[in-house]
Amino acid sequence: MDLRSAMLDDGETIGYLKKIANILRDEIMQHRNWVFDGNFENFENPPLLQFFLTHLLFGRHVHKVSGMRNDEVDKIVDAACQFLTQNTRSDRQVHHHSKRNNEFQQTVQTPLSVGLPLSIHTRVRDKILLNNLTDVYIGCDYQRILQIENRI
Repeated sequence: MDLRSAMLDDGETIGYLKKIANILRDEIMQHRNWVFDGNFENFENPPLLQFFLTHLLFGRHVHKVSGMRNDEVDKIVDAACQFLTQNTRSDRQVHHHSKRNNEFQQTVQTPLSVGLPLSIHTRVRDKILLNNLTDVYIGCDYQRILQIENRI
C-alpha cells in the first residue's frame, strides 16, 4: 500500500487537512485586495498562512533560529505566501472558462507578482521573458508592467 492510498483511507486526517485548507483559503481570500501604489512596504501576508508555511517548510523548531538564518526563513516564507495568495482562485474563477486559452487570468497583485517583472523589465526590456513569467503564474502581464512604469 502506498502513502497516497493510506492517506485516503485515513478519513480523519483528510478531514483535518480539509478544515485547515478551508481556514487558510478564507484568510487568503480576505487578503487579496492589495494594489501596488509605488510602495511594497504596505503589503502584509495573511498571518495564518505565514504561520502555517513557516512551520510546514521549516518545522516546529523554527522559532529558535536567529540572525541571517531567520532572515532566510522570512524571505522564503514571504515568497511562498505571496505565490499562494496570488494564485488562489475564487470559486467563480475556478468554474469560469475564459475565452483566452481557457487559462486563469491574473487578478491578484503581490509584491512578487509586480516587483519581479518590473525589476526584470527595467533591466532587459524583454516582453517574451515577462510573458513567460505570467505563463508560470509568477508575474503580472506585460501590459500591466507598462502601465505601472508609466505611472511611476
